[in-house]
Amino acid sequence: MAILALILALMGLQGTTAAADGSLVVRFGTAKVSPSSVRINGPRSSTRDRNDQDQVTFDGLPPGQYDVEPVYAGGVGGAHQSVTVEAGKSATVVLRPEIVGAVQLSAAQETCDAAVEFGVARPGSGSSAGSGAVMVAAPGGRGAGPGPMPPGVFAPMSRGSTGFGNGVVAQFPKMPQGCFRIVGGLPPGSYLAFYSSADGPISIKAFEILEQQMTSVAVAPPPAHLSGRVLYNGQPPAGASLRFSPRTNTLSSPAVATIGADGRYALSFAQAGTYSVNFSFNGSTSFGPGPMSSVSVVDGPNTFDWSVTGGTLVVSIKDWDRRSPLALIVQSRTPTSSSSSMTTYDAQTPYPIRLVGQVLGNYTISAYQRDNGPAARATIAVTLDETHPEAFVEVELVNNPGVITLHDESGSPVIGATVTGLMAGRAIEQTPGVFPLQGLPIDIEVRIDAQGFVPTCGFAKTEAQSITMRKGRPMEVVLNRQGPAVFNSPVGSLVVGSGASSCTVPLSRLKYTKQPTAAGEPARFLFENFPLGDRITWILSPTAGSPQEIVVPVNGPVIIK
Repeated sequence: MAILALILALMGLQGTTAAADGSLVVRFGTAKVSPSSVRINGPRSSTRDRNDQDQVTFDGLPPGQYDVEPVYAGGVGGAHQSVTVEAGKSATVVLRPEIVGAVQLSAAQETCDAAVEFGVARPGSGSSAGSGAVMVAAPGGRGAGPGPMPPGVFAPMSRGSTGFGNGVVAQFPKMPQGCFRIVGGLPPGSYLAFYSSADGPISIKAFEILEQQMTSVAVAPPPAHLSGRVLYNGQPPAGASLRFSPRTNTLSSPAVATIGADGRYALSFAQAGTYSVNFSFNGSTSFGPGPMSSVSVVDGPNTFDWSVTGGTLVVSIKDWDRRSPLALIVQSRTPTSSSSSMTTYDAQTPYPIRLVGQVLGNYTISAYQRDNGPAARATIAVTLDETHPEAFVEVELVNNPGVITLHDESGSPVIGATVTGLMAGRAIEQTPGVFPLQGLPIDIEVRIDAQGFVPTCGFAKTEAQSITMRKGRPMEVVLNRQGPAVFNSPVGSLVVGSGASSCTVPLSRLKYTKQPTAAGEPARFLFENFPLGDRITWILSPTAGSPQEIVVPVNGPVIIK
């Protein structure tokens, strides 16, 4: 009898628990393109597929507030709804038809065989056009316009090897059954279907999504194929790579080809066009001036062979404590280009350090090591040329005893400035306007910023030096370099001064306010401290042609055309 009473008591307890739970029924509206499943989040999370009655039922839900998200084919989320589930009751949510469409993806066998993943992305716009970048933006209906996307509009995806970054809407690994997939829940607008290998997109096709319509997209084989042979100082540079970056098309992403033991390479392009070429050897330096600067790729087979000449820097570090990491800064200057790179080395690094694949030209090599005390640094210059393609450099680590004193044109000290070394290090203000340089490499360029003054440049020399900071004046800059365009921030750099005292200053480092303009008008920026002087040099970007010299007017705006 006691046992029976215990059983009845337990049954009563279980009945009480079940009665405390609620349920949720999600019904699907009538639409050609509708979700395939529902995801809920709240006191309990769950995902279920729709059934034959066009609904989904969630039983045994703890009471509370739930977020209901429809999920379309391919994993793209739809518009969220909120619902309250009460104890012992059933709540109902009806999913409203959304302004979305779907795409049915398929690919030619050649494309599918070469791909490791495929999916759907959004094409880039504005300043990213031609760079292979893709930007997420929902057209019309949901989430249109700038700003963050509403949760669930696009499923979060990793970058993978697509080269499309955060513009990927849906991405799938190639499956044994092939490269066929349906992706729904896409707001109307322009999209890209991509099929990618481990090195990047191999086939891309643009398509349009229409409201509540299924679009079929068949991706053809890659239209352009590139192959050839590369020799470095007369020998095949096994393991080196060629990077091709699109310049004239907006659908392609950068592609990388690895050079084999015989010097040969091969790859396919998703789109014909003009590509910038960079050669990289040993991971230390990439370069592409001269005959390797660019290639024009056409549909079909393309063959390009190169014979590259380069040098080797063999670097020894005197007084390097191998127990502590060392940073090596390599700055190169050639008649056509300049570059800087910083690499950290440790006790596992083969010694001496060999930098292979360096473009011929002039180099400044700086070493930097900090070990619970003042930074130890050194700088030395060296030249690589066809007569001397290999240079042996010994860098001795020492502390820089130099000092920079900053003052304005009246001789008063400039307080609160920042003195930063190119790619490494920063001087700390000791007394008002005085910056000891013990933490900076000798002879390395420093950039100086101070509120109310025009940014300028100097050098970390071993002797004391005095630098005059110049105040600017309010000036309006009208950016009309590429015809009517809209920029949220000023683009380009100024070369202030001349000769050894010149300084390249990105406009973003100057204090400015963006002025309101009507649609289609050039962008206008009001700078508080624009450089004084009759002439400055404007550089829009390193690849936008020759620098433009500008005469600063006494009155009126600076016009950049």
